[in-house]
This record gives sequence, C-alpha cells and structure tokens, in this order.
Amino acid sequence: MSTYITESILSQAQLDALQKGSANGAEISTHDFDVLQQSGFLVQAVPEDLGGLGLSYTEVRQQLHSLAEHSPTLARAIGAHIGWTGVAGELWKSDNVSLEWLLREACDGAFFVSECADTTNTDRSYIPACKIDIADGGYCFSGQTRVTPLAWSWLAISGVWSDGIVYAFVTRDAPGLLLGNGSDITLDAVFVANKHITLLHHELSPDQPAVDDMITSGYLRRIIHGIDGISPDL
Repeated sequence: MSTYITESILSQAQLDALQKGSANGAEISTHDFDVLQQSGFLVQAVPEDLGGLGLSYTEVRQQLHSLAEHSPTLARAIGAHIGWTGVAGELWKSDNVSLEWLLREACDGAFFVSECADTTNTDRSYIPACKIDIADGGYCFSGQTRVTPLAWSWLAISGVWSDGIVYAFVTRDAPGLLLGNGSDITLDAVFVANKHITLLHHELSPDQPAVDDMITSGYLRRIIHGIDGISPDL
C-alpha cells in the first residue's frame, strides 16, 4: 500500500508548461499528453507490482486536481483512463484479477476512453449510451456516442441489461465500430466477448465482476463520468 503523498507527479515546470486547451476539448496538445505518459501519470492508479505507481483513490484525486488547475481540458480528457485503471487496480488489490488485462495494457502504453453518455437528465444520473443484446459468449452493443479527441486504444461502452449496467471495452478497429468526423462514433451490433465485459450493480455470472463498492463507485461516478466535474470536492 502506498503512503499518502503531497507532491505532484509532474514538476511545477511541467505543470506550468501545459496548455489550457479549448472549452470543448478540441485542442489538446500531443506534447502535453506525451508528458503525462512519460511521467507515469497515466499509470498512477495501477498497482506497483504490475508496473504502476500504486496510488490510492485519495492520492489520485489530488493529482487530478493539480493537473486540472493548470489544464482542465487535459484533466477531463484523461479522466476515464485514470478512472478505469483505478477501478481495475482496486479489484486487483481485492484479489479479483478479471481486469488485470486492462492494467497490463495501460502499462504497455494503451489509452482508455469512455463514451459520452447522457448526464443531462434531471437527477444527473448516468444513462448508458448503447442498446445491448446478449450473444453467445458476450454482448452486442449498438448506439451513437462521442469520445475525447485524443488518440485512444480502448473505448469503454455501456448498456443496461436486467437491473445492471454492463460495461465493455472495444478497440478502435472492432467490427461494427465506425469512426465519424471528429469525436463521433457509431456502434452497429459491436460484439464484445465476456473477457472484456464488467457488470455494475448486478452480477449475472461468477466470471463477470460486479463493481459496486465505495472506492470503485467513486472512481466511476466522479472521475469516469465526470458528473460532479473536476472540482475541489471531487
């Protein structure tokens, strides 16, 4: 277990050099992203035994706040990546290795993003962007969404099945995934095998983990979905 730290992963000079970015996230410096990757910022929530920095949820929030003060656009753009590595890391530390593949992918340089789901409803709850159908060995996802303009390796998508939210991870070359102009994406019956599925709030089978404890719910609601935004009370 790591100890609580107060210093930033990035030096003050690195933070000061970050570009603010545009309000809609369309202008994110590739150089700034490279700085985050090379510094270990993108694997801060990955356990040390797997090659990451092993920071706790509280420490991760601290690091994101520091980044957001200098480049809120960049902090939002990497929120899903930090959040999902955090979820996977907490599961791994609880002896659930179902998302260990995600942690290893992150340490190998993969970048994870999440769909832009509907959070405009009155209670600001999360509404998945996709419709899903169960298939042999996995699920099929259909819908339209948007993602960060940063180059990504894996996209987290979601849909409702029974009384739970099903999350899946797909690569940008997945059959049925169509990349549109800018950050628009269309999914046409995109199949995802069970090994790249995780279920929230409801567990349908022993090999698919339910992610629903205080730590991971914090990662999911506050960091991945950004419902509360990048703010001091994150």
